[in-house]
Amino acid sequence: MKTSAIKTLTFAACLLVSGSASAFNTLSFDGRNSLVWRSVDRPVEYEIEQGFPALSNGVDIIIDSHDSWVDVTCSSISFSYQGDTTGNQIFQRDGINKVVFTTAGFSTTNAGALGVTYTEFSADGNGWFISGGDIAINGYSEWSSSGQSDRFDLEGTVTHEVGHMIGIQHTPVAAAT
Repeated sequence: MKTSAIKTLTFAACLLVSGSASAFNTLSFDGRNSLVWRSVDRPVEYEIEQGFPALSNGVDIIIDSHDSWVDVTCSSISFSYQGDTTGNQIFQRDGINKVVFTTAGFSTTNAGALGVTYTEFSADGNGWFISGGDIAINGYSEWSSSGQSDRFDLEGTVTHEVGHMIGIQHTPVAAAT
């Protein structure tokens, strides 16, 4: 009985001193209103670089990465794969959401980012919203779809970057994974 009371008090004390925990932050200009894709802009259309060279099944992996966010029960996002894009020009504000494989802007040592997402914003009478996004995957990195220990996981990386494209940002909590 005494041990149970101590455990209960310890648990209650932890609840009192703990702050709020967050696994992620959302994009926001004012700290209150999250930027999202408008419902009229859904499904979010995207293209993938023609012959995505990282892996032979790279296009399927990228489609699955987008679908991972659709499958989240609290998500209202939807995507529509529009086929191949005919170039890897990104960050152009051209109205085409792209996923490309490129070495431009990446380190040759793999010490840098595995992917980078450029999220585009626009405003209307109702405020700011996400209006586009391009994803660049590091062409210097060695990729895998089978869990090879000496390569990076393409699906995990693209899923992470798609999260940025829909407005999810990293947490400021240093110990978070």
